[in-house]
Amino acid sequence: MITSIRNACARFWAEEDANILAEGVMILPFIALFYVGIVDYFQTYAAKATNIRAAYTISDILSREDTSVNANYIDGLHTVFSYLTLDAGANPEIRVTVVYCEDNCGLEDTGRVLRMDWSYGVGKSALVEGQLSEFDDKIPVMSTGDRAILVETTVDYTPAFESVGLDDVTFENIIVTRPRWVPIMCFEGINCNS
Repeated sequence: MITSIRNACARFWAEEDANILAEGVMILPFIALFYVGIVDYFQTYAAKATNIRAAYTISDILSREDTSVNANYIDGLHTVFSYLTLDAGANPEIRVTVVYCEDNCGLEDTGRVLRMDWSYGVGKSALVEGQLSEFDDKIPVMSTGDRAILVETTVDYTPAFESVGLDDVTFENIIVTRPRWVPIMCFEGINCNS
């Protein structure tokens, strides 16, 4: 009895006859789903990278500004950001805030006090003073009175194929840049603390 079972198993494993069509039909959905998943994951990472690059571009443009900016300027940056992220998401939003360190600014100090000169958002509301503590870990150590430009961008992304396990995601980027040419970048009509 055991010998016959052993022989049957050996014949089964040694069998090399098959129907390629039947095997292909069984495996084809898995291969197709695998390729769709690879493409979808790649597109998602490409969209994320595009959003990060676009956020850095907006931040770099602002850091090179040597005059006051206004609402039209920030609206124009939103248009640029929308163009840069055209194929990488929907509902682009930006918010620009100029912050400075007022007290306890040293590397060893605790309880750093951050203040803002101004904030303006397109698609997002302007930042208020009480919300600055949320960004304390994102803003690097600065000298007392030193300014930094905080650029926040948000884009909603929907994967092309939801069948591979990716859900809708919102890419949020926070970029902090120091003004390059001037110590402070003012917003037209707002008295900057200097």
